[in-house]
Amino acid sequence: MSHTEPATAAAPRESKLVRGLNLLNCFGPDEDLLRLSQLADRARVPLPTAHRLVHELELCGMLERFGGHLRLGRSLAQLGRRAQGHLHTLLDDALPLLVRLHAATGLDVVFSACYGSQALPIGQLSRLGGTSVVSYAPQGSPINSLLVAAALRRHDSGCATPQVISSGELTGVGAAIRPRGTAIRAVIALIGRSGDAVSAAVPHVHAVARALNERLGTVAPLAPAAAAAAAAPDPCPETPSMLARGLSLLNGLRAGEARVTLTELAHRTGLPKSTAHRLISVLIDYQFLQEGGAGIMFGPRVLALSAQVPARRLLRTTALPWQRLLCEQSDGFSCLLIPDPPTMDRLTCVFSDGPVATAIGRGAPGLAERLSTAAARATMREVDPTGPFGLFAEDLAEPAPPPPVVGFEHGCAMATAPGGLTAIAAPVLTRREAPEAVLTLVMQAPGLGKVRTAVREARAAAADIARACAGLPASPTGGLPHTPYR
Repeated sequence: MSHTEPATAAAPRESKLVRGLNLLNCFGPDEDLLRLSQLADRARVPLPTAHRLVHELELCGMLERFGGHLRLGRSLAQLGRRAQGHLHTLLDDALPLLVRLHAATGLDVVFSACYGSQALPIGQLSRLGGTSVVSYAPQGSPINSLLVAAALRRHDSGCATPQVISSGELTGVGAAIRPRGTAIRAVIALIGRSGDAVSAAVPHVHAVARALNERLGTVAPLAPAAAAAAAAPDPCPETPSMLARGLSLLNGLRAGEARVTLTELAHRTGLPKSTAHRLISVLIDYQFLQEGGAGIMFGPRVLALSAQVPARRLLRTTALPWQRLLCEQSDGFSCLLIPDPPTMDRLTCVFSDGPVATAIGRGAPGLAERLSTAAARATMREVDPTGPFGLFAEDLAEPAPPPPVVGFEHGCAMATAPGGLTAIAAPVLTRREAPEAVLTLVMQAPGLGKVRTAVREARAAAADIARACAGLPASPTGGLPHTPYR
């Protein structure tokens, strides 16, 4: 089944799952908060029914209350990050070339995954002052949608030359790629305010698209056999309704999996195969799942809704000014990570024009990012000792002995790799039981005094971000010295 737009009405299936999905679909890109009566009216369900469905969705974490309103919940953001696991692998593989393209042209670079006619940005490189920002799962823009549509049309027609398009004050050019063995296509778009600069960059984006088609030509494996997999927990065990069972199928997909078979998904959720098949058909109709080659994968609606979760957007926008200031003063690399056990997912990365940026441009971002993630995991273990994060030695995807030296002091974790690269990680502590996020800063061979200053500022930044997320006054410039500590 293939659709370009998600279904929005309860017909033809008046099931509890359909009505629950319709309630989630009521939230638009510019509508974070809705009242229960608004949800009932838009989904065309009776108010008592909407009340019961909202209660189930709250138990599952798909909705949450904010004052007298409802908004999309953190569990939906978590599903979105899982859905982007295999897309982030594409982005990570493409990142070195995208960074070089960004540095060579000075233009914003947007990397989008395409499902049918829908384009979902999964990464964006932009320039802010003396720093470059990598945003994961950024919000889309009208000109990027135009560039994606034009690039796909030219790709389908066999035309290799990218087309320059203007929209308002912005001009851009896009090139489509389709890595072999994947069920998606991707588009690289360059966007700027100077039409001449964009026109001059056409050969660059064309060359990068050709290189990525060769580099990303790998086949995504199916999920492991059912015998080796444990059943996924029911996301809302107190209400084993058809809505809860349908959401358990979404919860059964794991981070980093490109696709999984129906049999495997039924096994993980403990559902009969016939029941799982019926529910999956509904989820495919509503684009929460989609068929991908020989298996099932997350659909574009999960990605689109997860990008609208207010808590994640607030976290990103609050942390970004702090990350920029920290990087400008340290010539370093800062990452905002979200815990999704057993992984740590990146939300925003910022780097200055220093040695770290040079390493990323040459195709070696791994050490800084792995060190950043390892320090973040150490912070999670220290703040939440009963949490699910494993030993530090297991945090490195590509071990590089001897292992980094790790310590925890003054509320921050510090990890130092051979060669003097040092990572500092501070938890963003809100009123929740576990840290909301972890803010990291990676610097090249700082002295002891500079490390102490960086620890103090990382703690101040994390506390300021936590205050902003709690709705309290916060300022990204308060308390930060204007003298470099690199």
